[in-house]
Amino acid sequence: MSKEFRDLFRFSFTAGISELNPMAVARKPELARQFRADRARHLAKITSMIRAGTLRALDIVLDAQPKYAAAQAGSSNHLGVRYHVVWALARRPELIGAFYSEPGLAMVYDLLDSLSEIQHVDPGFCARSSSPVGSEDFCIAEIVR
Repeated sequence: MSKEFRDLFRFSFTAGISELNPMAVARKPELARQFRADRARHLAKITSMIRAGTLRALDIVLDAQPKYAAAQAGSSNHLGVRYHVVWALARRPELIGAFYSEPGLAMVYDLLDSLSEIQHVDPGFCARSSSPVGSEDFCIAEIVR
């Protein structure tokens, strides 16, 4: 915090932290407005960095889903394979080609074919299947029967 804003704060021995002093804010309203604007810019910057990091992490995880599914196929975990396929395609339908090209996933070609056909007829299907109410289970139950 810059020195100019320090006059707006007081140390609270009860809480053990510095807090905004209402009396100082009343005496220096313009400085308080500057502080709030500075704080809002700071929070917006941090929020933007967190959002960018979260999106980047999601991209990395989504890009790895075909390999995760292949690892599950290698362990004969068919439900795990289908989970990785459906979860990834619900968030990024264009990954379907990566699943087809991943070695070891022949066991889910029927699922991929069905999802591909549905996505072709109803382009929003995969995106809608990512709704929070058990959509992965619904998608698996309805398509894999």
